[in-house]
Amino acid sequence: MGSFMAMNAALPAVDVITDTLTGIQFLEKGHKMFAASTFCCIFAPFISKLLINTTKARKEGNKMNLFKETVLHLPFVTPFINMMLSINHAITDTENPKNSQRIEAAMSFASNGAFHESFLESGNQTLIQILAILVTGTVSTLQ
Repeated sequence: MGSFMAMNAALPAVDVITDTLTGIQFLEKGHKMFAASTFCCIFAPFISKLLINTTKARKEGNKMNLFKETVLHLPFVTPFINMMLSINHAITDTENPKNSQRIEAAMSFASNGAFHESFLESGNQTLIQILAILVTGTVSTLQ
């Protein structure tokens, strides 16, 4: 439970906060393109999920559930949801087979969010920050 909370709630929350502060810092220093790129990376997993679920909604017609699922992938919402899932996991009897489906759903949600974040945000953001360091010649403590 502790590792689930650390890896799926605490670290993503710190990541989103530091990425946002880095984008703001780029704006304050006049690096508008680096700021815009940073903010685009923060929202890339959400935008991807929005496009996927919009396509699904047109085919399946289950619009409300897909809308709720999409909102859960907003950058500042996901760490909070994962924290609530980890608290729920802590109070759930994991030995009881009746709870296995609920536990699997929570793990699936967290791993799906981590997948989107790692492919659509982290790698791109690393490249943007390396480029920003090379272009500006400075490294901030947030980077």
